[in-house]
Amino acid sequence: MITVEVNATDITDHVVFPTLQVRQNLTNQVDTASFTVRKYGDRTFTPQFDDDVEIFDGATKIFGGKILQANESVESGGGGVVYEVYCVDHTYEMDKLLASRVYENETIADIIDDLITSYAPSFTTNNVSSTFVIEKIVFNQVPISTCLKRLADIIRFDWYV
Repeated sequence: MITVEVNATDITDHVVFPTLQVRQNLTNQVDTASFTVRKYGDRTFTPQFDDDVEIFDGATKIFGGKILQANESVESGGGGVVYEVYCVDHTYEMDKLLASRVYENETIADIIDDLITSYAPSFTTNNVSSTFVIEKIVFNQVPISTCLKRLADIIRFDWYV
């Protein structure tokens, strides 16, 4: 059974299920989700920008992220208010701050550890493993995901959130 939670509240009954889509990517590309919710009668849920969204298939989380956009419209025929909701995974949160760092003679694992600790401390560096030493790399006001992609490209690895 598919369930949709926003800010840890189950809103599954509000979702118009034929509209629910989850796009999962196996690599560094951003996962997305979209769905429509209907607001009428006692169904008063209103999606907001930056709300937390989790979508589960049974006990397995298949999406986690934030609402990026919620477009409101009125259904014809008195059907009520509907919201078209668009979500992105947690990469969006990781990229809120821009990195400005210069690294010399450090391993990729150490660079990633410093970037995450300094700019995105709510994320982990689990599964990061690279002893490849970077002679010099400069990040000048770039999103963390761009830093990670540059580092991964150097050694032909991939990364994910």
